[in-house]
Amino acid sequence: MHAFLADQEDRVLRHLDDPRFRGVYIMLASALPLDEARTLKDAIVDHAAESKDHHLSDAVVQVLKTRRASRPEPV
Repeated sequence: MHAFLADQEDRVLRHLDDPRFRGVYIMLASALPLDEARTLKDAIVDHAAESKDHHLSDAVVQVLKTRRASRPEPV
């Protein structure tokens, strides 16, 4: 995950097809600031639409849903 954080722009897109890094993307979706995690999710969802492989995108979407649900509502 640290290598991905150091070189996010290139590594994130380069390894989307590699199932060995699936856990890294899920960890990034959990650890990144919410805006960055949403940008990551968008890239993963776009890739899923092109590749017809939704395993990773579905997991990342669920992580972000959980994060949103756990945030307190602004008053």
